[in-house]
Amino acid sequence: MNESLTTNSPVTPLRVRILKQLRLSIGVVTTLLVGAMGFVVAAPSAFAVNVAQPTGGGTSVTPTTTVVHSGMLGWQITLIAIGAALVAAVATAFVLRMGSRRGLSHATA
Repeated sequence: MNESLTTNSPVTPLRVRILKQLRLSIGVVTTLLVGAMGFVVAAPSAFAVNVAQPTGGGTSVTPTTTVVHSGMLGWQITLIAIGAALVAAVATAFVLRMGSRRGLSHATA
């Protein structure tokens, strides 16, 4: 059995620093990947172009299409996400403040 995987191994400051750097690096990589995924998902629709092919010597007529949109718009979804984030931040601050008034300690990073 590998001795480095035992649960009673000493926690050294070097090991703590390495684990903290690893956790931060994973967070940075995850953030970059999620951002890149957003660009990749949005890019096909952003660069989509419908070009009418000329049919002959005359003027080309582009057919018009009526689009019926039902559902939420992007700005509505954005406002809902911002509102949910604000509610979560206020609730977190409230819980931490109530815990500090009662003399309870909370975990710090």
